[in-house]
Amino acid sequence: MIEINESNFETEVLVRSPAMPVLVDFWADWWAPCKSLMPVLDKLYTDSQGQLQIVKINNDEQRSLAEVNGIRCLPTLGLYRDGEVVE
Repeated sequence: MIEINESNFETEVLVRSPAMPVLVDFWADWWAPCKSLMPVLDKLYTDSQGQLQIVKINNDEQRSLAEVNGIRCLPTLGLYRDGEVVE
């Protein structure tokens, strides 16, 4: 999984999403539900056999990305396809 910040969000999420779906996980290290989701995302990535990219955005470190994406609670997942959130 790739850690996303302001400098690589466009390249790793928006530009990549026409080629394959990109699942974005907005998370925080201090919040237990975020930590409990990690094994599920690891399995999903493994099971997708390279057909799905999963990236993580640390909500505490990347507040501007969280704000732009309207994140109000954690964890929040967004599935990007063709540069837009579809789920």
